[in-house]
Amino acid sequence: MMAVVWALLEPEGMKMSLRAWLSGDLLHAYGLNMTTGAPMGPTWYAFSATNVFNTALTYIEVTGDRAFLEEDMPSSGKSVLWRLDDIAMLWKEKVRPGQILASFGGNGNLLESGAPTYLGAVASLNAQSVGMMRDMARLHRAFGNNDRAGLLDAAADALLPAVLALYKPGEGVWFSMTDDGQRVEHRHVVDFIYVSQALASDIPPFMRREMRDFVQRELMMKNWLRAQSLKDPGARASARPDHGPMGSYDGWVALSVAEMARLGDKAGALAFLRRTAVSTREGPYAQAHEFCGPDRMADDAPICVAIGPTLKPFEIWTPSRGQTSGGYSSRECIAGGAFACAILSALFGLAPNIDGRMLTDQDESRPVEASLRNLRFQGKMFDLVAGRNGVVANPSLKA
Repeated sequence: MMAVVWALLEPEGMKMSLRAWLSGDLLHAYGLNMTTGAPMGPTWYAFSATNVFNTALTYIEVTGDRAFLEEDMPSSGKSVLWRLDDIAMLWKEKVRPGQILASFGGNGNLLESGAPTYLGAVASLNAQSVGMMRDMARLHRAFGNNDRAGLLDAAADALLPAVLALYKPGEGVWFSMTDDGQRVEHRHVVDFIYVSQALASDIPPFMRREMRDFVQRELMMKNWLRAQSLKDPGARASARPDHGPMGSYDGWVALSVAEMARLGDKAGALAFLRRTAVSTREGPYAQAHEFCGPDRMADDAPICVAIGPTLKPFEIWTPSRGQTSGGYSSRECIAGGAFACAILSALFGLAPNIDGRMLTDQDESRPVEASLRNLRFQGKMFDLVAGRNGVVANPSLKA
């Protein structure tokens, strides 16, 4: 959620964490016991592979630390480079006989009970599999492994059409395929975010517009986000404020801003980002904020930190519900760091690349004037200035 900021501010600590994560079993555990290093299970979490991969890639792209890719991983007997290759191909182990897409499990593996119909061959993680293989091909080419890079690009090209076929034209949303072959519609922010991250360059202008329109029409309210549309077929059964229609995991809000900007609406993305600042009146970013009050269905319903008993979407909220002890979610969540990342990408165009490129859309006009000083990128220091004429990167005075 906040990998770019982590790499900018604490690269050594980040690398230590990555060594632990890359040693883990991402198909048979949902996390690591930080005391013993042992895997925690028996459930595995489907988003772990892509999140670990993308965090490692971000560390390398921001710091320029290619030597890390050549480090040996004692747990696997492979280098970090080839361990990342393994992770990029984990989806293959989840492809059912006769199918092309990977099936990523049930509620326990995906969005818990927050979106109970979100399961099987979902668009988000199949898109990320395409993206990881392409990124892995770039890494291999940087080390001269051109044959392996070609195989990865070919595998990505073969999977891509099956992912794009999950799109629902005219709606901006995506289907999944259940294990028994049924197509299930999803009107959820997680597909918008993860598909855009991985496949933005493959999405034609009409799809970009439809995806943005869906998020603005059904998810972005006045001051916060619905993770799941009220029109989603599973909305009535959703009971969590982080992944359901009555609120959002705080990280989804920031990532939605970043992807709105990536898909062509920087002004709208940054305007929404500014409105979400009301969430900080209660303190740090939390696991989730939800819509509260008797009119919580309204677009302008107030929001509060979701730490009390969770109502289902269409139940009535009353003040006596309160924020009781023993509640559902934490008051503080590190995913709040994603808001800083959203500003870096949406406003300043920061898009680190292993080949040394730092910015994207550099000549595109920005809706506000802003400056960022002392940005450390691959061992050099820069000052960024954004405005009507785009973004300019100057050597920092502290360089």
